[in-house]
Amino acid sequence: MNTKKISKALAITGIAFIVLVTGCSKKPYESPLLKEAHALRTKLETEIHGKPNAADDYLMAKNVYIKFSKDEEKELSKQHDDVLENGWKGENKELREYLKKNEEALKYLDSGIKKKLCLLPRTDKIDQLLPELAVCRGFARLKVIRGKLYESQGQYNEAMNEYLEVIKLGKDIAIGEPLIHKLVSIAIGFIGLRRVRETAQTSDVSDNTLREAIARINDIKSSEFKIADTYKMEFVISIDAIDMIHRKRETESEGFKDIKKIVPLHQINSWPINYDNTLKLFDSAYQDLIRKASLPYPESVKVHLNKYGYEKSNFVFWLLKNIDNPVGKLFLAMLYPALERAIEHAVRIEAVTDMTITILALELYKREKGQYPENLDGLVPEYLQVIPKDSFTTKPLVYRKVNDKYILYSCGVDMDDDGGKTTYLIKIPEDRNGDLMY
Repeated sequence: MNTKKISKALAITGIAFIVLVTGCSKKPYESPLLKEAHALRTKLETEIHGKPNAADDYLMAKNVYIKFSKDEEKELSKQHDDVLENGWKGENKELREYLKKNEEALKYLDSGIKKKLCLLPRTDKIDQLLPELAVCRGFARLKVIRGKLYESQGQYNEAMNEYLEVIKLGKDIAIGEPLIHKLVSIAIGFIGLRRVRETAQTSDVSDNTLREAIARINDIKSSEFKIADTYKMEFVISIDAIDMIHRKRETESEGFKDIKKIVPLHQINSWPINYDNTLKLFDSAYQDLIRKASLPYPESVKVHLNKYGYEKSNFVFWLLKNIDNPVGKLFLAMLYPALERAIEHAVRIEAVTDMTITILALELYKREKGQYPENLDGLVPEYLQVIPKDSFTTKPLVYRKVNDKYILYSCGVDMDDDGGKTTYLIKIPEDRNGDLMY
């Protein structure tokens, strides 16, 4: 074989090898969930395009919102808490000044709340905070303070409107956003719902206001951004965090400093991390979490996702078992318990919302019939279309008439009827036997 033939054979062999290697090279992992999350966000953006967006007003309110100094804030918080517990008594100069300084912010806020649709600017980076969620809680406080001022002036219908608008604000800020927005949304919702229940039991509130309140809360509930969809948005943020770790971009943003406190990157950046494997791991974990969150609560609690946690008692052993991708698995293991626990908070706000609606209907019934009904069936269909179910058990809320009063409660996280013994979800599991009662 001459030199030309050998060269030609080698060239053909080399080209074939390159083609073979190129054709068989591993493609980067494409996350199905990431596509689904972006598609959901795009769908929301399409639905609101060209329509009035409450977020525009909320962002304007944020821009003109006036905070107090640290010392003024302490006095303001003290007076605020006192007004919530005891009503508006005395001058409460700091509260009046707070309302006066934020008249412009309140105008924007009121305008936004009246709009049916809301979608905040897209948040897909871990260091993006639009709007500032602390300001959103400040907005809720503004509305509650103004509501309490209305109450002190005997304007209970106006006060009820303020509290219903707090609930609407809470719902709005969670739409299409990650988990931190949902948690703040739930906290704001609790604030508004509590004031609605208290005001509903005041004789100065008109029957029409109570009926309107039932309708408005039902409307807010029907457009609630579900926790399962929230997890899709949270997944986008988590992927950004993974990208930051993988590319060692820990110094690029202020927002990442908080994560550095939890995961000491200066120590673990030398550990192996496979981007594709980490992405697959998070994709699988979030898919499981979304499926769990989509189930009714009694079925959800039977789904155990312990495989995504880590053994605190024997961390070294856990690390050895997961040495193939320690950074990704450690990050997920530290994040997952908080993610999973959020399901309970979402179920709780649903239960409290339904109890609030039922309380409004019970007050209406008593006004017109002279006494509370023997059972909740008496509320349908005149006051309620259906009897609200306990979101923890999927059975009807527990109701008992006691003389001229009543007891109404949800069975809570343990799903057992404990006869009205109250409990709080913030306690550790062993101490959470009891009912969610108002």
